Amino acid sequence: MSDQLMKVRVELIAGVSEALLKDLIDGLRATDPPVLTGREANHILQANQVQEDRVGELVDMVHKKGQMASLLMISILEEKDKHLAAKLGLGTETDISGELPLSLARPISMGSWAGGTRYCEAEKWEMWCHLNQIRLSSFMES
Repeated sequence: MSDQLMKVRVELIAGVSEALLKDLIDGLRATDPPVLTGREANHILQANQVQEDRVGELVDMVHKKGQMASLLMISILEEKDKHLAAKLGLGTETDISGELPLSLARPISMGSWAGGTRYCEAEKWEMWCHLNQIRLSSFMES
């Protein structure tokens, strides 16, 4: 997924408005744990005068944070601007095999992710929970 972001980097830079950029940043700060710190968010918004540079920096920063961060950003983009996400071919609706929507998939059946990267069961659970906005602690309490 982080490669997916980089493939559409130029199109994202051109297509993300200031309001959408702020929504993406807010969404990435609201994840548990947060993808972006307050300092990183402020840096993106204040260090760059040009909107396109802000978006480019956000994409680069999220890409450097890896697969999970990229999946979360794509998920937030889908939520905030489905049209742009679809236009760019970005989506988290199906798992990598394309068999089930993630909201219906069980974490233990996810299998391997793109690029041949395999995650241990705990990482699969964590990724599934983040994508479905479920806190891991709710599973631990049951």
